[in-house]
Amino acid sequence: MEERAMMVRVTIVALLVSAVSAAGVSASTNTISVSDLGLLSSGVGRGLLTTASGFPWCQCIDYDCACSPYKIVYESSKTSGFLTTTCFSVAYTGCDTSRACCRGMLAAVDKLSFETTAACGVKSNIAGVTVNGKSWPSWNPYPHPSGSGTGYELKVYNLKASNATFPGTKVCITTKAPCSSLKDLCSSSPSGECT
Repeated sequence: MEERAMMVRVTIVALLVSAVSAAGVSASTNTISVSDLGLLSSGVGRGLLTTASGFPWCQCIDYDCACSPYKIVYESSKTSGFLTTTCFSVAYTGCDTSRACCRGMLAAVDKLSFETTAACGVKSNIAGVTVNGKSWPSWNPYPHPSGSGTGYELKVYNLKASNATFPGTKVCITTKAPCSSLKDLCSSSPSGECT
């Protein structure tokens, strides 16, 4: 596979810090106001990201990918014995800071969700996850009812990141057969390139 930057279809979900609403921080280009939180909690934006399969399946505040200041870039896949390690990095792309969802994701990001296949939706087929070279214990695959079948996602969570720390983060997922290719790991790409 070519060593070129490919964009991966993932969801970067903001974890809004509860202290923001408790403190009643006013709106600016880098903060979230209590009224912003009210708009977000109404579910505005949920349908903008949802795919035909229903992904993402979690109940978070906002799913407007056009609002995300981040993209995940495919870096490499390496096979060693029966294991394949696929790595991605987080790139900062910017967003419209007049939007509450943008400010929320600049302030805090807690998880990445990869829409994956049934083969990668089984924990025994995922050997492990690393974040910035460190073994990461906070991850799990999940099945979800989806239209006429079942959809699958792999969540990497407890990232506790912000715009100061998230860009440049390297996430590697080590898998084994039958979850052994980029096409298996990223179901959103029929070509297997996760574009």
